[in-house]
Amino acid sequence: MALSWRAQRQLTYFGIFSTIIFLIVFLLIFFFQPAPTCFDRIQNQEEEGIDCGGPCEKGCLGDIKNVVVLWNRVFEVIPSHYDVAVLVENPNLFAGAPIVHYQIKLHDDKNVLVALRGGTTFINPQERFMIFESNIQTANRVPVQASIEFERIPWERIEEEKPQVTAFNFRMTQFPTGRLDITLRNGNFLPAEQIETAVALLDENGNAFAVSKTRVESIQAESSRDISFTWPFLFEQEPKTIQTFIRKIPQKFLHSEI
Repeated sequence: MALSWRAQRQLTYFGIFSTIIFLIVFLLIFFFQPAPTCFDRIQNQEEEGIDCGGPCEKGCLGDIKNVVVLWNRVFEVIPSHYDVAVLVENPNLFAGAPIVHYQIKLHDDKNVLVALRGGTTFINPQERFMIFESNIQTANRVPVQASIEFERIPWERIEEEKPQVTAFNFRMTQFPTGRLDITLRNGNFLPAEQIETAVALLDENGNAFAVSKTRVESIQAESSRDISFTWPFLFEQEPKTIQTFIRKIPQKFLHSEI
């Protein structure tokens, strides 16, 4: 059935009115919506991810790889008191975490849990570092192995410059107990603040037989500073190799300890 002339005119007016409304809404959205930025939590403007990559200064983290435990060791200090060291590597180029929680477990030769110690650390991008826990008491039980479990790691992009601090001039002494003195050199033209240094003494097979860790508040620009590590016992052997692990403690981690 054909529409009447009046109905056709009404449809025409409705079409024109709808077109005008559509154009008005489109222009309002176009002119008044905020311009895309690197902080709008939207992947736009050719960003590689949400607010990262492309025109944004902040790069994307990409595929995050798990940290790798290279080795862990248990060291008897005195009966029923043990130190534990875990050497960890972060293979990620930009991803790190300013605060990470972990638990270290000690088991005896029957795989029975004999001690548990929780702690916090930080992870810088693409670094190898040591987690060290001292004086873990086991109530006369003898641990033979250690393991570490990390809570969920809050990965984020970290671009802090690595400290230009190197270790040299190693001096071992055995009086009255084992002691290692080393010199740290800051090669930067700015002071190096909050430097963590860990050492591992290795035998001829590459196994660590003693470890320790300390913190240096500051090393002046282009200057050196001596630090010492001590143990409450004499070493039964001279180290074949001495490894050092030096890194800067981030401000977020320092504030978290307060």
